[in-house]
Amino acid sequence: MVKKKINEKKCIRIKKPVLSIQGTDVLMDRYWFQHMEEHINEIDKEIPVKEIYDSEDALIVEFKTAKLATMYRLKYGNKGQ
Repeated sequence: MVKKKINEKKCIRIKKPVLSIQGTDVLMDRYWFQHMEEHINEIDKEIPVKEIYDSEDALIVEFKTAKLATMYRLKYGNKGQ
């Protein structure tokens, strides 16, 4: 797997609702991905999303520009975090 260098200024991190039980991360809301997919599709209509990355503890949403990421932060704040 090749790791791509991403510009952190263009990205937002949305933490997953996980609980670590004996070293295993368990997703605490089984519908969380569905809700986040709906949220991202909704915002993509007005603030274009470039790509979405999945890490162990968060979804990383990359926007086309840093300005668009800032617009998201100003409009939605910590809604998904």
